[in-house]
Amino acid sequence: MTDQGAQSEQHATRYPMDEEALNVLLVGPLSPPIGGVSSHVERLAAVLATNGIQCTVLDMYADDKKITVPGVSHKVCSMKGKVLPIIWLFFHMGLERCDAVHIHFSRSVGWFSIASVLLIKRRRRVILTLHHGDQAAVFRKSVWPIRVLAVGALRRMDKIVVLSSEQALFYQSVGVPTDRLVRWEVALPLNVTPDQALMPPEVQKLRPIEAGGEETILMTSGYPETYYGYEECVELLDRLSKYMPCKLVISLYGTGTDRVYEHKLRTVLLHHPNVVLVGPMPSAGFLALLAKASVYLRPSKVDSYGLAITDALNVGTPCLASDVCNRDPRCETFPTGNKEAFMRQALKVVTRGRTLRVRPKLDQVDVAHFDYIEKCYR
Repeated sequence: MTDQGAQSEQHATRYPMDEEALNVLLVGPLSPPIGGVSSHVERLAAVLATNGIQCTVLDMYADDKKITVPGVSHKVCSMKGKVLPIIWLFFHMGLERCDAVHIHFSRSVGWFSIASVLLIKRRRRVILTLHHGDQAAVFRKSVWPIRVLAVGALRRMDKIVVLSSEQALFYQSVGVPTDRLVRWEVALPLNVTPDQALMPPEVQKLRPIEAGGEETILMTSGYPETYYGYEECVELLDRLSKYMPCKLVISLYGTGTDRVYEHKLRTVLLHHPNVVLVGPMPSAGFLALLAKASVYLRPSKVDSYGLAITDALNVGTPCLASDVCNRDPRCETFPTGNKEAFMRQALKVVTRGRTLRVRPKLDQVDVAHFDYIEKCYR
């Protein structure tokens, strides 16, 4: 185990509290791997530290290039594999002294982790956020012992943060009381600024038409899973390329669950002359890539929110996404699975041009919003 970035000097609390300062343990990844979960954990840790709450991030994903959040203690597992990191996680979740534990995961590992609440409850609050858009499907695919443990753990949670109406219905279906379900603003303020130097070289040389170049830059991102709709994006690229110079940038966050599909997808994309395939990159580089795109596309069939959509909109890039879940109200949407509607609407978004929007700053966090977060931890 490595301890990256011990507690820095105490941050001034902008919202004085009568009660003793909180100590919160965030269980979840920091980037890399980049994705919605790690981005959310980074931002939440930054918001807590900025407001004078002692925060530790417990990360089971080994990597020697982990980012650090000022004022936050990072404990990162150095072991790789499927079993040892989970053992490491259970051990530290039980060992760390804190007032509240907030668990963040997406897939089946989340079920292992929330089951561990049976071991770590110990007079401290336990809050859960699962980020996958279709938790009911993940639950059904789990083996029955894990389902039994997961249901028991879910019912014992002090609070569960839901990201969509579909998630709320799932939690209610397994017996979680409604008063334990809370809704947060998913798109917490950005804690980084765009840095073009952190983008891959093949992306840096692209010249979008908005910057005086000749190409329309389409962009999408996600894990190599069937439900992200990469095929629809490639078909859109082929259609638009008949009328205007176009490139499609696809940022794949990491590996997927279906290795056969992933291999096929990467093979097709790598051989397409107008597709630029890039892998994980630092958050500041990803944000710069969003800012460089002419439009960000999210035709996913499964989703919980789509944090990259709000990030794109905040740097002035228009977005088009499926209506599979609650989206940022500024985002254009189309009926999920309706390919022709996606094609028609995409053409309108591309030709309409860009509208500059101002990014929120970390020190402009809404006071009421922070108080609402704090109440979940007390």
